[in-house]
Amino acid sequence: MKIRRGHVANSSTTCFLCDTTESVEQVKDFIDEALRLVEGDDTDTEPRRYNAICTVEPYTRAISDDLDGWRNYYSIPTPREGMVCIMGTDDNSIPWEIQEIIENHHKLGATRLHLG
Repeated sequence: MKIRRGHVANSSTTCFLCDTTESVEQVKDFIDEALRLVEGDDTDTEPRRYNAICTVEPYTRAISDDLDGWRNYYSIPTPREGMVCIMGTDDNSIPWEIQEIIENHHKLGATRLHLG
């Protein structure tokens, strides 16, 4: 089940809640670099950017409220200053390797929520 602001659909995606000192822009740049590392640097094509696989935005009360139905399955933190939400843009849009990199990067403090 995928949660998007305002509606719920039957599908599967991944969300990361990051308790980090990194800015939203730094997290976007990090995901761009991870994509280059995983997918290679083919000079014939433009590399994919973060927005092809996910959104990256401050973790707000509105996002927390949208995740409310998942509180029986996950510990959903209360939004605080500096928290960032990474949400897949489509069903299974964040490649597994990128999920692993996000979850294991010490500066992101990411908690993975599988929504579906």
